[in-house]
Amino acid sequence: MTSLLKHMRFLTKTPKATFRLAEGVIKAKLGQNRVRNCQLALTFVCNHNCEMCSSNFLLQKKQEMSLNQWCDAVDQLKGLGCTHFDLTGGEPTLKGLDFLKKLIAHITKEKDRIVSIATNAKLLDRKWLRELRKAGLNSVLFNLQSLNPKIHDKIVKDPGNLEKIKSLIPIAQEEGLNVCINTCFGTYNKEDIEELTRWCEKYNLFTLLNLAAPTGKLTGKAELRLTEFKNYYYGFLQKHPLARSDTSYNYRGPNLCPGGIEKLYITCYGDVMQCTFCQISFGNILEEPLKEIYKRFIQHPLIREKSICKHTFNKEFREKWLNPLSKVKQVPVRLKDHPNYKLYFKD
Repeated sequence: MTSLLKHMRFLTKTPKATFRLAEGVIKAKLGQNRVRNCQLALTFVCNHNCEMCSSNFLLQKKQEMSLNQWCDAVDQLKGLGCTHFDLTGGEPTLKGLDFLKKLIAHITKEKDRIVSIATNAKLLDRKWLRELRKAGLNSVLFNLQSLNPKIHDKIVKDPGNLEKIKSLIPIAQEEGLNVCINTCFGTYNKEDIEELTRWCEKYNLFTLLNLAAPTGKLTGKAELRLTEFKNYYYGFLQKHPLARSDTSYNYRGPNLCPGGIEKLYITCYGDVMQCTFCQISFGNILEEPLKEIYKRFIQHPLIREKSICKHTFNKEFREKWLNPLSKVKQVPVRLKDHPNYKLYFKD
């Protein structure tokens, strides 16, 4: 309950969003599927080169979606109930301040949606933060991997980045933004994340824990998803009330994977995926309506199943749906090119 009450501060700046989320809970109880959150990967270009990047293989020599195309995607997402829009990448600030302001203003024009941005902070300063807040930005998620500058800066390949982020945290708060620390959490860095989480609690900051997935640069590192890590991970979330994950607050209940049901991921080329870790395109929003693509997620029994984080802990999901991707070269894999497509879909 303490954690939930603290979480509510994300909604105090956007009170109308509370009613949107409450509506989603009620409809979920009635058996209706609603999208709660969508990550908009505005670009896969990045000015960092993180060792654990999950999206680096998604970068293609293709035209990125225009501002108008993103605004149309946002409108379609609103039609599916989406309340929280998370701007990500790559590095979303590389799209430029004017682009971000216009997109955020479009998302929040009814004053009933929440917008956050996940960033390495390299381009940010007070002016950027002030302008984004005026446009309607609710929260900024700073990507931080360790309080040790040698470790963090080595991971992101950017000397001085840790100190830049630490200097921007009070500025973002002064400008009226919620601040959250976005970090990658696995079996390999438990001690660093424990220290980082305690530091965040000291300054009343949320820590968003993203499970290290064997995707992108971590492909093939099976030790990242050891089954025995599950109890430690969920125990960590209970131990630290300001630590959160994608599974913390869902319409269908806590500790359930939201991917493909409550949460979607749209790439800068229009591909719609379950999440950044499950790199299978269920369709392209530039080619067909999002509501038709969403129906395919609902149809898939492994995605519809109520389960904890599927890409990390669900053995059947990995063996039948993720592991076969090694047989297909392109990323993301088109749904009909999946080796087990016919097991779950009828044309």
